[in-house]
Amino acid sequence: MATLAPIALFVYNRPRHTRQTVEALQKNELAGESDLFIYSDTTKKPEAVEAVNEVREYIKTISGFRSVSIIERDRNWGLANSIIDGVTRLCNEYGRVIVLEDDLVVTSHFLNFMNRALDKYEHEQQVIQVSGYMFPVSEEVSDDALFLPLTTSWGWATWARAWQFFDPDAKGYSRIKTDLALRKQFNLNGAYDYFSMLEAQLQGRIDSWAIRWYLSTFLIHGLTLFPRQSLVMNMGFDGSGTHGEINNQASYITHNDNPLCQRFPEIIAVSNSWTMICPQIGRRISLLGKLARRVWQAFFFLPRKCNMLLANIYHRLFPKKLYSIGEDSKLYQDAKVCNFLLDSSKIKIGKSTHIRGELLVFAHGGEIVIGDECYVGEDTRIWSGKSIVIGNRVLISHGVNIFDGQTHSLSAKARNKHFRTIISSGHPTEINLGELPVIIEDDAWISCMSIILRGVHIGRGAVVAAGSVVTKDVPAWSIVAGNPARILKMIPENQR
Repeated sequence: MATLAPIALFVYNRPRHTRQTVEALQKNELAGESDLFIYSDTTKKPEAVEAVNEVREYIKTISGFRSVSIIERDRNWGLANSIIDGVTRLCNEYGRVIVLEDDLVVTSHFLNFMNRALDKYEHEQQVIQVSGYMFPVSEEVSDDALFLPLTTSWGWATWARAWQFFDPDAKGYSRIKTDLALRKQFNLNGAYDYFSMLEAQLQGRIDSWAIRWYLSTFLIHGLTLFPRQSLVMNMGFDGSGTHGEINNQASYITHNDNPLCQRFPEIIAVSNSWTMICPQIGRRISLLGKLARRVWQAFFFLPRKCNMLLANIYHRLFPKKLYSIGEDSKLYQDAKVCNFLLDSSKIKIGKSTHIRGELLVFAHGGEIVIGDECYVGEDTRIWSGKSIVIGNRVLISHGVNIFDGQTHSLSAKARNKHFRTIISSGHPTEINLGELPVIIEDDAWISCMSIILRGVHIGRGAVVAAGSVVTKDVPAWSIVAGNPARILKMIPENQR
């Protein structure tokens, strides 16, 4: 390889995400030979000061690269301005650059792919970008990579010769506006309305470097090289991004540390599969666009629902599952799965089980195991920070809440700190909320609007009546009701 491209990493106020991004990058074989430049934006909101400072303390400890340079902004630049400045400076100095943001996790082959592609297509004027990300679409290509006529913002690279065409003022807007045929092409043949996004940029309603970059490359008929299987996963789909913004939130891409890409296309042309996959890509981007608008509303006013919404769509968009599910089981349209541990072994669903409610595992720990032939009704929430184990043939009605912890500290100061951490940087990975395991044995029935609290063991075949609050163990084959729940009677042998 020629000299390896410098890596530009843009960080702000998400210490947990930043750490995950860096640790994944360090696992790359070429990390030790690469120069890392970290651009740290400063806060624009008082509540983010603590998180920004935590990020800045962490990045000072980073090693494993040939060199680490930290650029601490003394004012809030915003992501768009920071990226434009950083990419411009590094392109001018090194002639090429690899770009990452603080919510991206890469495979161990990411740097190899990016640098080999930068070398191979360095002098191919039509190739203007290399992407580490690939949309979760079905395509048939013989090579390990393909050319598409659109850009990406999730783990990418470019050359100084291509970046010189970046137009921060989007002067090409007038051409797209007056030429309807060109506009349709700009909108992925009508699959996604990029033009409206461009207008929003010019009207000051959004601040996106990415739409301006796409416009710049589109007008020179530029192509981006995409890997056949994604080498990047976006971890920002938990409501922690600024404004819940969606540079984000990723289709949950396949991230199984795909094997090294060996075959690059020799012909510089749009992939033959473009006609087939273009509508699929448009639908993916459209879903994310709708999510962005909903996130803006939910992030400030409904932070907990926002997290659930983001995680739910995050998991739906991408093929990788953050849960394991048995044969003939089903997650319905209204089901929600949020796994902040990002470990599929932490949420296990058995065979022939139907889920309409919400399953959540916290970032600091938790596990949900649901057996065979179970049912979880609408608006039911099962939240775990320790362990919730549900047996076979268990029926859980609608509106039930099952928690194995206190969800917040009893201390008002600790609760406030916990809340501020969730809002500014996501769910904390180190916190003690007095969790105790919950066990619900086979054949139990939990009726609507009931609450099962931490440490409760519900025996086999037990029935919890509607609206009950269960704070103590429930014997097998008993019926309990009330707040707190008390035993009403035992179920006779002949009715079990």
